[in-house]
Amino acid sequence: MSRTLASALVALVLLAASGAGWPLRAAGMPPAPAPPRRTVAVTVDDLPFVGHGLPLEAIRPLSRALVASLAERRVPAVAFVNEDRLFVPGEVDSRIALLTEWLDAGMELGNHTWGHVGLTRTPLAAMEDAVVRGETVTRWLLERR
Repeated sequence: MSRTLASALVALVLLAASGAGWPLRAAGMPPAPAPPRRTVAVTVDDLPFVGHGLPLEAIRPLSRALVASLAERRVPAVAFVNEDRLFVPGEVDSRIALLTEWLDAGMELGNHTWGHVGLTRTPLAAMEDAVVRGETVTRWLLERR
């Protein structure tokens, strides 16, 4: 994902959340009542970009572009981590450093399990294990803050 595409995606989310330009009204119609205050939660799933099978060299600029785009616009976000994808031989420290960059930019991290298991297809004991195993690095990073 290029920095331009990341910026465009963030801008689209902000536009949709703001309701800018909606609803349109015809001339002479009374103004619409003020819309209710809305809150949008911006989340990013599957750090470090699990589903794409990308090497670290591809993940690093993608992650940095997304973080920079969110930070420039002061959009708070929560990124959910699949910790099993951190443990790539020779890349563990670099992948954890990417998570630190999210925290340094003011984002939050959350647990998205070990192994990206499916809730409806996973027995309870295995799901509990995936949650517990999936918070080791994330918890350590957050506790250091």
